[in-house]
Amino acid sequence: MTQSNAGECAILSEESLAEDWNKSEEEQAWKNFQREILGLRFSSTIDDRQS
Repeated sequence: MTQSNAGECAILSEESLAEDWNKSEEEQAWKNFQREILGLRFSSTIDDRQS
């Protein structure tokens, strides 16, 4: 797939994907994921400092 094809595909699929992205449970899942990732990064930083 070329870069222009990928961009066109993204534009064409945006509306249908937005139906799922805009659901409240999807928003909650992203919040939980972000907290988990930030927690892992914070833990990693602490572990690196203790070494």
